[in-house]
Amino acid sequence: MAFFDDLASLCAREMASARKAGNSQRKAAVVEGLATILGRTIAMAADGDPRAVDELLIGSDGHAAREAVEFSKLVQFTMSCRKSK
Repeated sequence: MAFFDDLASLCAREMASARKAGNSQRKAAVVEGLATILGRTIAMAADGDPRAVDELLIGSDGHAAREAVEFSKLVQFTMSCRKSK
């Protein structure tokens, strides 16, 4: 899936750069930007139908929460490996 890979790569590069610089505002800007684009994409996918928007928001919220919880384990592991060096 080229779109996902491209988006993941773009976000990973930006977040890595922000983390390396210790720039919490830049990290927050990445999250805010993604949330904005997600909201707009959901509105377009739902053709502006408020009920469809609501369903897509609920589904994407749950999906994002699961991804964050699972990926945080890998982030914690890599952070601990870096600290032990």
